[in-house]
Amino acid sequence: MTKKMSLKVTLFPRVLSLSKAGYIPDYVNAINQSGNMEVVNPPHKNPLLNILSPKYWGDVFIFNWPENIPDARFGKIQTLLFFGLIGILKLRKKKIIWMFHNKMSHNKSHPFTKSLIMKAMARASTLIVTHAQEGAALVKASYPHAGKKTHFLDHPTKSRLEYMPAHINKVYDLLIWGGISEYKGVLQFVQYIREKQTTNLKVCIIGKCSPPSLRERLREALPQNVTYIDERPSFEELASYMARSRFVLCTYQSESVLSSMMLMDSLSYGCKIIGPDTGSFKDYSHEPRLKVYTFDGFPDIEGIVERHKDDTAVKEDYKDFLTEKDWPHFIRRLSRLIASPSASK
Repeated sequence: MTKKMSLKVTLFPRVLSLSKAGYIPDYVNAINQSGNMEVVNPPHKNPLLNILSPKYWGDVFIFNWPENIPDARFGKIQTLLFFGLIGILKLRKKKIIWMFHNKMSHNKSHPFTKSLIMKAMARASTLIVTHAQEGAALVKASYPHAGKKTHFLDHPTKSRLEYMPAHINKVYDLLIWGGISEYKGVLQFVQYIREKQTTNLKVCIIGKCSPPSLRERLREALPQNVTYIDERPSFEELASYMARSRFVLCTYQSESVLSSMMLMDSLSYGCKIIGPDTGSFKDYSHEPRLKVYTFDGFPDIEGIVERHKDDTAVKEDYKDFLTEKDWPHFIRRLSRLIASPSASK
């Protein structure tokens, strides 16, 4: 019996320091467990330089966040190498998939170069995949020639419902968790609470700040009703904070965000979510199985909490959603797109 051939995939970026948990490791595991695809490039401290070698070239190249290459060390050189690589891959008739995650880079440096990268990806890609309906609309508006090859696939997730303890008293109205960066708007939200003296909301923030200077600015701005825990909790520890909170709050600034790993991870626990009226947050606010609420500005949040604090997130509904959107289902949908006749053009 002949062994079924696997489609070889090069996945960017595979970073050595982030090789155990997160979106890219989950992506790699899902591809390798699919039975008909395999990732051929190993993790590396410099993921772009690593895939310049033809020995790590697959039949398909999947690029995530290529617009962030100018922010890397020796970013100008790496950007030139990236453009050269894309040109060679097109000549070699490799399939190129652009995972369109954000409207623009969260880091506002090098805007012109990043715009060129996104334009090049729109033109060179065989397929463009986005995890938000707004992403598909944005590609079609910004790069009309790329509209027909752009597809929406839900951000894959997994279920962590079993981690959630039952019958826990609520201590906090809002939980903000994960890495804290400027673009996520956490400091701005804390400053808003302090300035407006919104004392009836009890807020817990848990996560590490980047850069470290942001931590001191955050601590200086904290009012009495906001608790900041400078830790990176495990998934099990995070569950206890979620169980004690009425909502998970995503304070992201909508100018760059489309899809969010934090959103999907929070849904994986069965949480009620409040987030900006954009991208995946908007998509899932219309999903009847989920309790996702959106705001246009920080003044909306207090009212959302008051109106929906007693809403019940139904575990079975969340379980059904999480199963339908899990990684194996995502890879099967993606593999069908890759195999479609339109992806061969």
